[in-house]
Amino acid sequence: IAPPPPPPPGGGAAPAAAAAANIPLERIDHEWTTTPGAPPSKAALDRAGKPLPDDHFAYREDKRPMAYRGAWTIGDPEISPGDLPANERGRRVAQKFLPAGMRKWAVVLFVATLVGGTFLGELLVPFAMDLLGGDAQTATVLFRSVPAGATVEVDGKKLDGVTPLAVELPLATGKQKVVFEKDGDSVATKFSLKGGQTFATVEATLLETGVVKVTTVPKGATVFLDGDEVGKGPVTLDKVSYDGVHDLEVKADGYEMESREIKVDRPPEYEMRVVLQKKGKRGKVVILANPAAEVTLDGKVIGQTRDAPYEVPLGEHDLALAVPGLGVEADYRIRVVDGEPAKYYFDLTVGAQ
Repeated sequence: IAPPPPPPPGGGAAPAAAAAANIPLERIDHEWTTTPGAPPSKAALDRAGKPLPDDHFAYREDKRPMAYRGAWTIGDPEISPGDLPANERGRRVAQKFLPAGMRKWAVVLFVATLVGGTFLGELLVPFAMDLLGGDAQTATVLFRSVPAGATVEVDGKKLDGVTPLAVELPLATGKQKVVFEKDGDSVATKFSLKGGQTFATVEATLLETGVVKVTTVPKGATVFLDGDEVGKGPVTLDKVSYDGVHDLEVKADGYEMESREIKVDRPPEYEMRVVLQKKGKRGKVVILANPAAEVTLDGKVIGQTRDAPYEVPLGEHDLALAVPGLGVEADYRIRVVDGEPAKYYFDLTVGAQ
């Protein structure tokens, strides 16, 4: 044990109680030093601001935090309120300015202010946008109706022409009211533009029911509409409502079951060709196009043109490519064989090639 360090130069005034008891005093700034060659000291985090049971009386008399007394400098960086973690600084502020009994209510008030501010922001911002007219932007809007040939009215202003109709309009961000009308029948709908959006499609139907003709390959396959059997292919469904999307399933022994959707945006007489694939081996096909397009295989949307192959049954398939924003649609017949993936590329900018 190293001998006690010498008293400070100039004698250093000792507390009266220590002098009376004739207790030798160590210099505080030397108390935590180590002998040469000793390993670095480790920070005792659990001692921060806590007096020890047998601590030196000078530390007990010094009311400053230990970080300010030079008592925590060996093997640890200097500690000051600016170096403390954010949660510790917040805790010290709360202890300084809030009485102990008020702290939980302060937390409740803070949370309530955050929630209330978010709610009022969502409520008032759209109102202010409408009041000030919103941020006007120009967008191309494609209006389509079933049947075609309907007039279009946007926010009370009638557009020139009939559906299908593509128009460039100055529109405010937010919901727009659209009314389609044909032969005395009308239907109203709404659409909205997001910030920076430059293209939108608005569709509506003026009919209650329509005709759907289903052709199956092979013939005689069983057709189901929304889970109910409706006949053997080919079959004509006379009254298919426009109140929502309908599920169509086709089954035949020895073939993979195929499912399709009968969508709302279809003509009054809609034809569907469903090709069933025999059960057995499957192959891979890569479909690319310029520009990128939506891929429909045998009447079923399977995704987008891409470098990664699709896994499909072997044999011939009906392929349809579509770019809705440009109004481009093209139909092809492809063949998938066992072995290496079949690769197809289509240039839609020069027609069906």
